Amino acid sequence: MGTGQSTFWNQCPLTTNTPKDLRRYISVMQTKCSTIIPNRKFRIVMCSPSNHGKSSSINNILAALEGTYGQTANVRDHPEHGAEKYIEYMMLIDDSAMSPFLMCETPGLRNDISKDDEEVQTEAIKSAIIGKFKSGQELNYMKLTLQQLEQMEIRDECAICVIFVIDVRTVKPDMTRTSNAFQSIRNILDFVQRKDLKVACFLTNCDKFNNKVKEDLKHMYKSQTIQNARELLARQFTGLPINRIFPIVNYAEKLQVDDDMMVQSLFALNHIMGDITSYFRKRVDVPSNLH
Repeated sequence: MGTGQSTFWNQCPLTTNTPKDLRRYISVMQTKCSTIIPNRKFRIVMCSPSNHGKSSSINNILAALEGTYGQTANVRDHPEHGAEKYIEYMMLIDDSAMSPFLMCETPGLRNDISKDDEEVQTEAIKSAIIGKFKSGQELNYMKLTLQQLEQMEIRDECAICVIFVIDVRTVKPDMTRTSNAFQSIRNILDFVQRKDLKVACFLTNCDKFNNKVKEDLKHMYKSQTIQNARELLARQFTGLPINRIFPIVNYAEKLQVDDDMMVQSLFALNHIMGDITSYFRKRVDVPSNLH
């Protein structure tokens, strides 16, 4: 394997974890965060170029947490899905009283725009991250101006994590120079680093990138081509750790949930939740029984 090989990559999570185990780990970390910082929204903002699998990734996570394609997992059934809006989805594991954890969807970043419009879409995502938009509010890059974004009031707590969703087939050496959407991602990543927020990336469509993965998801964690794409992406986006670039295969349509597909989504979320828990432990006096 190449440089930057992470420890978790050496162990295929599909053979070492079950959906039930991972849900339990995530639930424990949600409870810890809620205890450390009570009465707070924990927002995880999803950001990607258009048609890279952002909605499908959210759908995968919600279905995996729920264990079925129930009402909360049907992102595409949301009345405002597909509109140019900022939408929040509740991450549900159980009915325990705790602060809400939310997956937050932003409209896809566009390529077919001018440099000025690229700056607007970048600033719009930054505004969503710091809490200037409420769920269901219009977020249309072509209608907003920098002045409007500057004048908007902050309505909510800042997000705690940003997840970039990128189609593995688009990972190329010159991707940030030839794409307005990827240039926006680079600028948003710089902003996230300055705000000291947690960051991760879902690398989607791995089954369409590698035929062996299509036949068996376990190959996703052995594939040299996917590992090379992770390394190249980490080099393109300085500050995006390679061990937080997670290969993902999404449901193409509503199906019965599959344990392997649930595990790969929950595995990524488990690591992200671990980062979030550590983030708050460093900033708050935490009772010893929560360590």
